[in-house]
Amino acid sequence: MRGPRDRLHTTLTISYDGFVTYTERFHANIWQPFFFEEFPFDSHTISFTVAPFFYTSEQVAFLGPEDFLEEGERLEREDLAWETNEWSIDGVESVVDRGGEFEFSTTTMFIDISRLPQFYVSNVILPLFLIVAISWAVFWMDFGNMHLADRLSVSFTSVLTVVAFDFVTADNLPLLSYQTVLDAVLTFSYVILSLSVLENVIAYLPKFRPN
Repeated sequence: MRGPRDRLHTTLTISYDGFVTYTERFHANIWQPFFFEEFPFDSHTISFTVAPFFYTSEQVAFLGPEDFLEEGERLEREDLAWETNEWSIDGVESVVDRGGEFEFSTTTMFIDISRLPQFYVSNVILPLFLIVAISWAVFWMDFGNMHLADRLSVSFTSVLTVVAFDFVTADNLPLLSYQTVLDAVLTFSYVILSLSVLENVIAYLPKFRPN
């Protein structure tokens, strides 16, 4: 957990048989390492563990939902339907470990989340594809009526457009030391544009060869 925990609501109930129920609602920041190799189509699992600081499992033990079921009754849990503008929750699971006699009882929550990639598809990947596709117009230009410089100007303009587009969108991308799926798309765009420049030069070379 990163930072202090802000308690919003707490209740403590003691039943006639001595069973104590403690309920707390709080806000907290949880630190979790993520790896973004598949960005922006990545998914992750957030996990955090709750455990007593001092009391062993003989004194404090966590119970799971299945402990409150009658014999033969099945646990039915509705999926948590919640999402932000960038993330959606795919599943939630809690695991209780009661430990041994002198060990701590713990409960761990696992939350599966996946990124909503629509923003990056519509604002980064699709514009890149259109820029690269526009550069392919040089393949239909007539060499007999156009100079090589005219064809190369179209290709170089597309390259500069992608470079400028890369600088503009860099603020919305994570700063990582390894390649992601989106980085591969950007690199592939540079490669395709570079090959189109090379194709223009190779296609024009026969014009200077003697018959």
